[in-house]
Amino acid sequence: VGGTTTASKTISVEATEAPADAPLPHATIDAPFGDGWLNSDEHYQAYTLTGSTGVTGVSQQIALTIDGVSYSGTVDGDGIWSVPPSLNAMMNSNYEDGEHSVAVTVTDAWGRTDTATTTFIADARAPSVFLNNVSGDNLIDAGEINEPLVISGTGDAGAALTVTFNGESWNSTIGEDGQWQFTVP
Repeated sequence: VGGTTTASKTISVEATEAPADAPLPHATIDAPFGDGWLNSDEHYQAYTLTGSTGVTGVSQQIALTIDGVSYSGTVDGDGIWSVPPSLNAMMNSNYEDGEHSVAVTVTDAWGRTDTATTTFIADARAPSVFLNNVSGDNLIDAGEINEPLVISGTGDAGAALTVTFNGESWNSTIGEDGQWQFTVP
């Protein structure tokens, strides 16, 4: 007549409100492509965009967009997020030269959010350089051979330039007016 009955049940508890002392998320974005510039080499490489949620813990989520296109990523327990746009996505992005927008919205375990934005500059076009005719007619004749020779042209303002003539090289920067010039002794 006596006996013992035992029962067990697993219960899951999920907090629907953040504890009063839980910090709010604070989204950050590390400089895209390491320096905020997407050059022609990087345009055709896989790259991981990163940042922080500003809080630690599991169950955080992020939503990242580049020029309005969404990319998925992950958040670790330290609040570090990463989004590796696929190589195919990078190759098909066709980012025009100029400024592009990046936005990330982080969401903590209780649904609280914060958004950070930044920009990067795409400069995937190789600089252009044009050479003017040498000595006016592209011919160095007997009367010009012993005279200083002016080599000049145009190009992208501020671009670095190296001119090599007869085995000698000269380095300069193209002027703000897009003009460059060297005098060969």
